[in-house]
Amino acid sequence: MQKIPSPFSTVFWVQAKQRYKKVCWFQAHKQQLAVCVIVNDMSELDVDGVLIANTEIVNASKHNFITLSADSISSRTGIEKLDAALESMLNAHRPDLILLETSGSSHPLPLVRYFRDHAEVQLNGFLSLVDSVMLNDDYQQGEALIPRLQANLTRHERRIENLLAEQIMFCSHLLLTKNDRLPSSSITRIAQAIHPLNPYVAVMAVSRGNLSLSELMAMQPYDFGRVAQLIEELADEVDAIDRCVANDFRSDSTIVHSIHSDCGIPATTLWARASIAAKAFSGCRRGMTWHCYGIRPRAASVWNLSVTGKREF
Repeated sequence: MQKIPSPFSTVFWVQAKQRYKKVCWFQAHKQQLAVCVIVNDMSELDVDGVLIANTEIVNASKHNFITLSADSISSRTGIEKLDAALESMLNAHRPDLILLETSGSSHPLPLVRYFRDHAEVQLNGFLSLVDSVMLNDDYQQGEALIPRLQANLTRHERRIENLLAEQIMFCSHLLLTKNDRLPSSSITRIAQAIHPLNPYVAVMAVSRGNLSLSELMAMQPYDFGRVAQLIEELADEVDAIDRCVANDFRSDSTIVHSIHSDCGIPATTLWARASIAAKAFSGCRRGMTWHCYGIRPRAASVWNLSVTGKREF
């Protein structure tokens, strides 16, 4: 059975991946290519799905858009949902292009393993979009990432550096986003610092999701052989993490603070409430996303809280 090429996108920031994905499918639409989109949002709010569902090119009624919410796509249940979503999509379409957007906290190993064994869908591009501003500010222009990873390995600990490094190790294309917010010398230094994690791929800087569709379609099939040893080394550890968190991934683990007002809510009030909620997360880090909902249930604004004290709206 002939496989269908499927670019697979893993990103860190909601803004970057939304913009990137939209650029791709608008280009595909102009070229009259059939495109399907699958989105994973780990929260029940499904903000990513709501933002995409407001477009005319892909939506659920056309059977070319499916959102997987309230679960991690890297978990056992998430993989089962992905499998069902692909089956449903392929029964309705024979797409030229399938875009899969995952949460930035998703581990790539279960997904790479799933696509390796899939009979109908071929993984052509695993794109890891890395926030260059985050690497610049939090990891000393990327130079602190590998030393922190090595320190975690020495202590037999898993922290955010392990996930970030392993996402880079598994990817087939490494893209630095927000390069327009840093000088070119900083971007070059960041690329040189993280490239040793995956010397087999080039590091590219993109601004506002500007990657051409022709580049995407020209990508070769994913090289599963290159990561075979990496899968073998990490499989037990990653699968054990999935088993440990399976019972903890429930809707009541979401912290919700309701603020009632008839005359609008000042930004300072939102900041104060979010700061209180952030203390409940021992692993709270820069880039954590907070969703602020108004009286309309399907309209949402996204607000990013920086632990360093910076507010971004």
